[in-house]
Amino acid sequence: METPPDLAAVRLLAMALPDAHETLTWGHPQFRVADKIFCAVEPEPDGVPAITVKVGKPHLTLFLADPRFRQADYVGRHGWVTLKLGPQVPTEELQALIETSYQLVRGKLPKRAGK
Repeated sequence: METPPDLAAVRLLAMALPDAHETLTWGHPQFRVADKIFCAVEPEPDGVPAITVKVGKPHLTLFLADPRFRQADYVGRHGWVTLKLGPQVPTEELQALIETSYQLVRGKLPKRAGK
């Protein structure tokens, strides 16, 4: 059985992306490109870590139909979801979520940013 993803797995996947860097904001690790957040990690009320990533407004309903996802606090209406990490999240899915969020955020940056 695969080990459930944790902060170390998220960090490894996020930091492998070009120009990505980690910050500690509001007491939680966040991964950014050109100072724009593409992935945030924070504990849920039960202490299990969760990630918040951008999936885009057009796909929000699709993700929210999956009970593992919830609309992210504060930014959910802009196409962000939160997913509690655990054995129900395969590494391949985690990687796809992080990479998609990175691309969506990076795509909105001015051309000169992130070079």
